[in-house]
Amino acid sequence: MQDGKLLAIDPMMSNQMATRVLLIVQSPIGIASILQLYVNNIDNNAVSIACIGSRGVYEYLLKLNLKCEVIFIQPVAYSQNKMKYLSRLRAQKVAIDQLCKEYDLVYFTSIYQDLYTMSILTECQKKNIKVFRISTGLDNLHQYAIPISIFGKIVEAIVVRLIRWIIGVEINFVMLSGRYFFSYKNSASIPTLEIEVKQEIYEQFGVSVSGGLSKNILLFESRGEGAGYFSNYQNNLTELLSKLRLLGTVYIKPHPTHGVSRFLKCDDHLKVLDKSTPAVMINLKDFSMIVGIESAALKETRHSNLVSVIDSFEFVNNDVKETFKKYLKDVQGSEIQFKPIEQLRLTTHPLPVGQISK
Repeated sequence: MQDGKLLAIDPMMSNQMATRVLLIVQSPIGIASILQLYVNNIDNNAVSIACIGSRGVYEYLLKLNLKCEVIFIQPVAYSQNKMKYLSRLRAQKVAIDQLCKEYDLVYFTSIYQDLYTMSILTECQKKNIKVFRISTGLDNLHQYAIPISIFGKIVEAIVVRLIRWIIGVEINFVMLSGRYFFSYKNSASIPTLEIEVKQEIYEQFGVSVSGGLSKNILLFESRGEGAGYFSNYQNNLTELLSKLRLLGTVYIKPHPTHGVSRFLKCDDHLKVLDKSTPAVMINLKDFSMIVGIESAALKETRHSNLVSVIDSFEFVNNDVKETFKKYLKDVQGSEIQFKPIEQLRLTTHPLPVGQISK
């Protein structure tokens, strides 16, 4: 196997001899690598794509008319009715056990915040099914973690034991950006693959969203007023948009789950894109500048004028801001420039589509 591509199988052989491949999509991050694996495998193997809780990506994939099964799986949501919640988790585990029997090879992208995928990985490891993690901009978030309080460690110990008892999954907790995140404890035993995404993937599956004008600006906006770590988000974003409107037409890419801030009003110079379109699959050739604050999409975007204006936004805790900056500086795509709002300028030579640089 090389770059996630399986050895070719004679097409004259029975379909029953084909390797059954499951590609797990957990968020828009890594979608280009998933599509590369799809192209690598679809001609010779039985491929399925499962979108875990990411309905926006599921809708995007359906529009591509791929030659494989694309399914949406909604993980069990937490309920105040504890007995009902526990019952649903156990029923989910039964469904996962059955799912794992259908595949020989599994690829996934994230070890964080996804009990459904963690359950799949646990069952696959028990059944000796081959599993590979695809490298993305979300790798090694542990290095940005801050220490957990004594009370937090007590809560962690209780939750860890509860999850182990209910669904048999081993998890750890980390504190990131002032919030608790859980990760898959046994991830170190899973090989990680660097997928080389070819230009043809962006050309075949990319989405053009602008009218082809030269003064277009793409803004990654994550409905930050509900994030909890900003302290004056609406005023800061209003200031940013006032500046960007002077430079050209602003296209806002909403967060795939949270959407766009409710106070934003669209007009001829401010347009909101479909939130289901993954940021990394947007054709960037018509944009003169890409702007974000703390968005993870910045890390996987390749453009000659890629800017974070995080320093112009107020945070409740400055340590959280510095953690975000450290995370953004660990670059996957182009180098991110950090500029205050007043220093934003357009460039006349943006890079063409092709956002991932591995």
